[in-house]
Order: sequence, then structure tokens, then C-alpha cells
Amino acid sequence: MIPVPGHEASRLRFRLISLEQPEADRERLLSSLTEEELRRGDRLIDRVKAQRFFVGRGVLRQTLAGMVGVEPGEIRFSEGEFGKPYLSHQPVVSAAGGQSWSRGRG
Repeated sequence: MIPVPGHEASRLRFRLISLEQPEADRERLLSSLTEEELRRGDRLIDRVKAQRFFVGRGVLRQTLAGMVGVEPGEIRFSEGEFGKPYLSHQPVVSAAGGQSWSRGRG
């Protein structure tokens, strides 16, 4: 993680990763994805873009899991009215530095 000067109190961090990962790392990241995420990536015609989607989503799960204290495969996403994703039934760490509880519908 790269600390952002002046935002220490908000705990705002950026993580730069390469979406080109070795096979072993890709397999580990794929293992945490849901069936829907796998189907979504498989719909991409360009296989390079599909692999990048899988890696990006896996790293997102891994990062969020470390922040909220669960396994990457336990992270559940929901979408708001306009498709904006949020964590379902889990504490959400916002970019504004606060924490809130999101509640999925259903």
C-alpha cells in the first residue's frame, strides 16, 4: 500500500498491482471468485482482458478481506440502484475515511 500524504487520518491508501500475474497467483485469486464473477469474466471475448478481470477482482477481494477480517471468498458484493457496488452485510471502509454498515436487499 502507498500512503497518501495529508490523508493519514482518513486511512486512504492506494495499491498498485500488475494485472499480469504468474499462473500460480492467478489460480489462487480465481479460487476466491464467485460463479457470477467467473461467468462475467468468461463473457469477455478477449482472453487477455478476461484474465485481467479475474486478477483484478481477486486482488480486490483479497485486499477487502484483509481490511474487514474475512476470507476473500466470503466477501459479498451488491449493487445499488445505478450499479455502484458495495459490500453486503459487512462494514464498509469508505474513501472518505469513515466506516458504515451496508445492508443488502433480500
